[in-house]
Amino acid sequence: MGNDEYLQQIEEEIYQKAVDAIASWNEPDIYVVSFYFWEDEQNPCKPRLSIGFNTERRYQETLSEVDDGDEHDARWNFAWWLQNDDAVQYGCAPQSAELIRKWVMTCGVIYFDHDEWPDIEEDSDEWDKYKVMEDAFIDMLVRVVQRIHKEGILKSRFGKELPIIIHELEYYDEPLKINLAANGPELIEQGFIDLCKGR
Repeated sequence: MGNDEYLQQIEEEIYQKAVDAIASWNEPDIYVVSFYFWEDEQNPCKPRLSIGFNTERRYQETLSEVDDGDEHDARWNFAWWLQNDDAVQYGCAPQSAELIRKWVMTCGVIYFDHDEWPDIEEDSDEWDKYKVMEDAFIDMLVRVVQRIHKEGILKSRFGKELPIIIHELEYYDEPLKINLAANGPELIEQGFIDLCKGR
């Protein structure tokens, strides 16, 4: 298989994982879905995804713990969300990890098996290859989110659309652009915009 075929297979598997996860959630007050992407062993060649959610109850519980009662931070910062051990993950099981490895190899990136990503100059050819791979992974997550909205998966389950936030652990302009593209501006609340803008 080539680069596009591997990525299409990963995309389809992540979509199905997300649909199955959403169908299994019973909490009535879910207000946001989390697509938290991260790197296994701090290695950017090993992108992984955790699919979870946060609830209105959890938001209310954390308000008193957040500095100055910052509502935007409590509501939209993943650090305060539910982070269940049983969150659905992609890329951690041997089969999906191997599929990601095969895809990465087709990107022309050197596949590093050590614990940490080596120190690579940001203007080097190797860094450029990594950025192409990272951008392709994020673009794929955007397509998955758009498809979930288009097919009404969340509306069917919860009676309304919910934002699906694609994120790491930091919030700035780029995550805001990604999530506006994935969800459309009508689903992105001002609080998330303010968090990304540092307000």
